[in-house]
Amino acid sequence: MENHTAGHRNRLGVWVDGRFSWVDREWSPGLGYLDESLVSSVSAGHPALEVRLSCSDAVDYEEPVYIKRIVIENLAGREREFRLFFNHDLHIRGYPDGSLGSSWHPWVQGEARLLPIQEDGTGLVLWALWSHFDRYRDIEFAAAHYEHMVKRCADFMVSCRDGETGLPLPSYDLWEERWGIHTFTVAAVHAGLRAAERFSLFFGEKARAEAYARAAGEIKAVEDRLSVESDIGGIARYERGAY
Repeated sequence: MENHTAGHRNRLGVWVDGRFSWVDREWSPGLGYLDESLVSSVSAGHPALEVRLSCSDAVDYEEPVYIKRIVIENLAGREREFRLFFNHDLHIRGYPDGSLGSSWHPWVQGEARLLPIQEDGTGLVLWALWSHFDRYRDIEFAAAHYEHMVKRCADFMVSCRDGETGLPLPSYDLWEERWGIHTFTVAAVHAGLRAAERFSLFFGEKARAEAYARAAGEIKAVEDRLSVESDIGGIARYERGAY
């Protein structure tokens, strides 16, 4: 949860035999992950308190759910009462619709406020969902993600565009290095909107499909024109009117 603490403390404490201790460096914690997962695996022991903890936690990828499991190993050789204390002061940051967003990018550049996202990731998710559905025809899977993911992501990409060029607004590139409008991001947004168009047609929302197709067409038309005009045969990024 380090990305969601915003500098505020999130601590675990243990009380036993009338003594209390926050889990810190004195516990010599070992940090890791369970095999082939993003579930943490942390072990920590306190010789003076004669106790060892084995902790695992994870954040759900879709729902606002945080899960923690703690196993207490009593090293004293006698029955004792243990009490655990949690101090969680989470500050979840996110996108305008309230969904979780990346937090390692800066929120400001000079005096300007930025939306710290990589929009290529939004487009690629929809492209991958349609590729999966097109191959396996898993209707239940598609229906479960259409309303809350496909439509919301696609609506965001339609609205998050430059009013003059029609291209996606600036965001970070896929290497998380540069802020601007990048060829890969433009292509990913176009692919994502085409995928959303196909989903909407499949689920009988013709007007919505037409809106996604129109936005995708506008983006591709600008990209094609710039590719012809560019000396390098494509657009690397767009900044202050110069491609």
